[in-house]
Amino acid sequence: MPAAALATTGSVLTATEYNYLPRGLLAYSSAVTAQFTTSSTHTTFQDVTNYSVSTTYSANRILRVTIQVGPFIPGGANNVVYKIVRGSTDVQSFDVPNEAMATGFAHSFVFSATFAGPASGSTETFKLQMRGTANTQVGNNASASNVGRIIVEDLGAQ
Repeated sequence: MPAAALATTGSVLTATEYNYLPRGLLAYSSAVTAQFTTSSTHTTFQDVTNYSVSTTYSANRILRVTIQVGPFIPGGANNVVYKIVRGSTDVQSFDVPNEAMATGFAHSFVFSATFAGPASGSTETFKLQMRGTANTQVGNNASASNVGRIIVEDLGAQ
């Protein structure tokens, strides 16, 4: 991306310059009353209910995916691993250690991943997966006081 020039009175934004600008919010999903728990095998990544959005974006963009989650461990001591997936491509994973979680649904965590999108534009689904590090059940809780979200944003051209 070329160095930014300061705008002056009478300046006109060209199409090329315009295409470098962020496009902002691309997709958003909010889960207010969704609870998800893993099924056997708990150490295998599984899709989290209500954490999926589809969006179309242009080629060579910088994208950011933000998730708000509420992990819990009904199966006993365990660490939780979340993973953001774009289409069939893993974007990034986030670990929540056992020590960071309450036995109830009190905690909410926000994770964000910023990455370069592909060289060709696409319509893809972004989703959240989770697993435990031990083979006991883990879960994700969303409620009115602990809303779950997945947000996809376009931050500008690469």
